[in-house]
Amino acid sequence: MLDTFRSRFSDNLKSYRLKIASSPFLLSLIGPFYGISDHEVYDKWKLSSDMNYFEVSNLIDAMEKSPSPSLVQMARDLVSEGYDKTPSADFDPRKVDEQLALISAILSDGFPDVLEEILDQEKKLGQN
Repeated sequence: MLDTFRSRFSDNLKSYRLKIASSPFLLSLIGPFYGISDHEVYDKWKLSSDMNYFEVSNLIDAMEKSPSPSLVQMARDLVSEGYDKTPSADFDPRKVDEQLALISAILSDGFPDVLEEILDQEKKLGQN
């Protein structure tokens, strides 16, 4: 699962970089994915107690508690690779749900559809 995520995340970044870069909200959602996709980045965050480290650890905990077998497996892969899983109330549960949806979409190759949904929601919220 983890190798699939890393490969597809990288591919999606290349394909959708302009859309992603144009959305601060989307950038904040996928920020922790950089640490998930690159262990060296994660280690730097961990050593410096960067908030991204805590967000990744919380996200891994949320993946493991998910009803999705692919998310549970990915969480286990991350933990076996040396990542920490620590629940935290410091993160908005809605944001965590959006992140889990994006990870699931990346794993299932449905990233473009979920990306468009998030961007549409962001536009609607910006108009209100």
